[in-house]
Amino acid sequence: MASNMNTVSTTAPSAARLHDSMTGSADPFASVGYTFFTTTTTTESRHDRRVSAESAPPAYAEDDALPPPSYSVKDEPMTLARYMFKFGFLFPPFWIMGAIILCSPLSAPPADAAGEWLPDKTDAEKQQVISRMRQAELKWARRCLWATLVFVLLAIIAAVVTWAILRA
Repeated sequence: MASNMNTVSTTAPSAARLHDSMTGSADPFASVGYTFFTTTTTTESRHDRRVSAESAPPAYAEDDALPPPSYSVKDEPMTLARYMFKFGFLFPPFWIMGAIILCSPLSAPPADAAGEWLPDKTDAEKQQVISRMRQAELKWARRCLWATLVFVLLAIIAAVVTWAILRA
């Protein structure tokens, strides 16, 4: 009895593409930027161009009278009202507690506390810090108040709509 055996011929897979023909790089995703973000068909990036002397920023010299520019944005201080506003989205009663801060005064810690508050600052600098913190705290407390009012308004609307649907 002769059996017909099927022979399977296996071939090696074709080699992976190692070179992108459009950009000349080995990264297959490098051409995405050229395809979607430019209108020209060149393979030169706009970032490859050299900066001319006229458009370059001024050179930094240590003997300048002005200090070097500060590139960091001075954020307002983190206050309790700011935390209450952010966490109020998880637990809305925090907004009520944050709005109560509008009624409370902000003052420096008492001198008899453990260690003096900001010992390296003068009294004028301490007052400036307190006023800056109070300004930020009032801003976030007002946001807590508005969030509380919006939440209560939405709850009232939801209750009235639910009552109207159940009544009908």
